[in-house]
Amino acid sequence: MSKAVLTFALYKGDELLRRETVTQDIVKVGKDPKSHLQVDDELASRMHAVIEVGGPDDITLIDLGNDPGTQVNGARVNKCKI
Repeated sequence: MSKAVLTFALYKGDELLRRETVTQDIVKVGKDPKSHLQVDDELASRMHAVIEVGGPDDITLIDLGNDPGTQVNGARVNKCKI
């Protein structure tokens, strides 16, 4: 199976800040400059969440337990398929 390629659109409010494309099986999300998907938001932690990619139809977002948490479509989640 070929690797999944994910493209994220990062917004602040209604403004599109940038698009990021990643190919890792484990995508680290947070403020840390070493994150695969770096976010510059006062509410984000250095290591905020992880996205596990099993394939194009098997993508899971995992919150790493920091306040104020992680939201998908306005709902707080700990772990969910995306």
